[in-house]
Amino acid sequence: MLTINRSVLIIDDDPDTLLLIKMGLQLNLDWKIITANSAEEGILKAKANYPDVILSDTDTPQIDGMQMLRALRENSVTKNIPVIFWTGIWKEINAQEYAHLGVKTVISKPCNFLTLANHIMQAAKVIGKCEVLSNTHSQVISNTSVLI
Repeated sequence: MLTINRSVLIIDDDPDTLLLIKMGLQLNLDWKIITANSAEEGILKAKANYPDVILSDTDTPQIDGMQMLRALRENSVTKNIPVIFWTGIWKEINAQEYAHLGVKTVISKPCNFLTLANHIMQAAKVIGKCEVLSNTHSQVISNTSVLI
């Protein structure tokens, strides 16, 4: 088990997915795990708890992941929290916007929980690039280009 005194905020509107991610991470990551059922709740919990990393579904009702991320970046308390997007739906990625807003990694569902735990730990300490990971391909996003 990867051990460190840190916290991760997990945001997903599907309660089953939220529970599955939480349980999987508890087996592989000895961090405090905070959960939120919506992007709105996630923003409030990020402000209240200041987690080391946020893992968020990109496709949430009312406020999507990018809108949530913009709100976090506009707040002085949450603006520097590393964010990892977790998605089951691959949309066209605006690499420059993701990199500009500080997205560290985009991971496709499903994902191995040990791999997910490792990405969370890396996001807590690595600044500067955003990785897009799926089961079939990887892309590294910099401020100016996408490498496939």
